[in-house]
Amino acid sequence: MGMKLRGSFAVRGMPSFYGPVDVLEYLLRWPPLRWALASVCLLVYWARRYILRNPYAAAKATLMCQRQLCATGDGRVPAVVLRINKDLQRLCAPHCKGLLHSFLRSRHAQRLANKFRGYGMHYTIRLKHPRPDEDPRRQGDLIVLKPRISPREKGVILVAFTESISSLLSLYNVTGLLKDYRLVLEPSSFGYQDVSFLMLLGLGGDIVVQAPYEPDYDYIMHLGSNLHPTRLGAGDWIDADSFVATDKVEKQYDVAMVASWSKIKRHSLLFAAVSRIERSRLQRVALIGYPASGRTAEDIRRAAARYGVLDRIHIHENIQHEKVATVLQASRMAVLLSPREGANRGIYEALFCDIPIIVSASNKGVNRKHVNSSTGLLVEDAKLHEAIESVLEEPFRFSPRAWALANTGYRNSTVQLSDLIEELAKRQGEEWTHGLFFKKNAPGLRYVLEEERLRAEPSYVLLESYLRNEKAH
Repeated sequence: MGMKLRGSFAVRGMPSFYGPVDVLEYLLRWPPLRWALASVCLLVYWARRYILRNPYAAAKATLMCQRQLCATGDGRVPAVVLRINKDLQRLCAPHCKGLLHSFLRSRHAQRLANKFRGYGMHYTIRLKHPRPDEDPRRQGDLIVLKPRISPREKGVILVAFTESISSLLSLYNVTGLLKDYRLVLEPSSFGYQDVSFLMLLGLGGDIVVQAPYEPDYDYIMHLGSNLHPTRLGAGDWIDADSFVATDKVEKQYDVAMVASWSKIKRHSLLFAAVSRIERSRLQRVALIGYPASGRTAEDIRRAAARYGVLDRIHIHENIQHEKVATVLQASRMAVLLSPREGANRGIYEALFCDIPIIVSASNKGVNRKHVNSSTGLLVEDAKLHEAIESVLEEPFRFSPRAWALANTGYRNSTVQLSDLIEELAKRQGEEWTHGLFFKKNAPGLRYVLEEERLRAEPSYVLLESYLRNEKAH
C-alpha cells in the first residue's frame, strides 16, 4: 500500500519524487522499459524517415529518446539506437546535407525565420528579441567576438542558447558564413543528443561547442568532424566585478536558491530539507526566481506551506541583476537542486560572492570538477539537510571566490577560448593577429568594454550578406 508524503510522492520501498524528472529517471532504470523506449524510437524513426520522408522530424524524435536513455540508469544506449545515429550522420555528410535541407523545408524553420524577419534587420542579424526598455548594451543571442580581418584571418561569432542554433540555421547560409568566421556555440541545456548539433556536421568550417558536462563533451568529441568541444559553459562567463565578496552586507539568509519557479528546479526538495533542520539553526531562505512553466510564486508558497516552512521562505521575484548579487552576498550558501541543468549561472555568481555551493548529486549538466573542496559539496538528495547543517557549522573551510578568480569568470574563459581558436587557425595555416573581444553573461550576452562593442558594430552590417534569401524556404 502506498504512503503519500507532503509535497512529494513516494511508495514504500521507493524514493521520494520531487518532480516529473525524478519519476522518469526511476522508471527508466528498468531494462524492459529502456528497451521498450528504444523500440518505439526505432518505429518512429523509420516511419518519419522512410514513409513520411522527413529526416529532420525523424532525427529530432530519435535524439530526444536517446537523451532520455543517456540521462538515466547506467546511461548505456541500446545498439539499435546507435545504428540509427550512424544513419543520421550519413545524412550530414558534406555531399548530402540531407538533414539540414529537411530542416529548412520544415514549418519550424519557416516560423523561426519569419519571426525574426518580422522584428527588422537589426534584430534578425543579432538573433535578438525586442524589448520595450531597449538597452543598446544588450546583445542578442549572436555576438561577434572577433571581426573578420582578412581572407587569411577569420572572424569569430558566438551563439548562445540551444534553441538559437536552429534560428541561426533558418536565417543564415551557415556554409558561407563558416568560410569567413568560426562559430562558437554556448548551449543552454543538458544533453547534447540534439538535432541542432547534427545539422552542423560537415558544413566545412570549425565550430567550437561549449560542453561543461563531461558526457556532453564526450558526445561532441565522438561526433568529431568539424565540431570541437571545450569544457567551458554559460556559467563560466560571470563578471567577477559585479559579484563580489563584501563585509558591508549583513548575512540575512542561511540558504539562497537562484532558479525559476518551474517544477524541474525542485524547490520541494529544499523545503523537505529545511523542515528537518531546527529553526534555531536555519531561520531564513532566499528564493530568487521568476514565473516559468505555468508556475508562479504562489505555487512556491503553497509548496513551502505543505512542508511547514513558509514562514522561513523569502521570495525575490523578477529582481534586477544587481539585486541578485546583493541577496547572494547576504546569504551563507547557495544550492542547485535541478536534476538536469547545463547552463546554470547562479552557482558561479555565488562563488564570486564568496559563498559555498551545494549541488545535488543527481544533477546532469554541471561541470563536476567545479564542485570541490574549495567551492562546496556534491550531495545525495536524502542528505541535503545534513550538508546544509555542515556548511552552517563550518562555513570558513571553503574559499569559493579565490577558486573562482583562478579558474572561471569571463577573463579566464576568454583566454581559454581564444587559445583554442588560435590553435585551430594555426593548424590550418591561417593568421592570428587579434584575440577575442571580452564578453560576459549579465545575464544575457554583453560586451565588457564599450570600445569593443563599437568596434564590432561594422561586422553586424557585413553579416547581412550571409542571410538566406526569403525564397530559400
